[in-house]
Amino acid sequence: MASTRDNQLWVLVRAERAALADDLSGLSDQKWRHGTPCGQWDVEEVVAHLTRRGKPQPVAMGTKHARRAFSRRRAQPTPAK
Repeated sequence: MASTRDNQLWVLVRAERAALADDLSGLSDQKWRHGTPCGQWDVEEVVAHLTRRGKPQPVAMGTKHARRAFSRRRAQPTPAK
């Protein structure tokens, strides 16, 4: 059963995810492909890395679906642990 503190933490996590989704929602395809300080990763790859839920993803999947996956994750509530 989750503690009150855990529940409060997940409220903050969901708020941050929503804010990030709002920040990213207006990016053009060109900006999603923009380079980052993270080696050869573009913005889309960094977002995919930061928002995955700890499940290893096959490399063959690539990050083409990162924007859609991020939107789906944002819509799903995170279960309290």
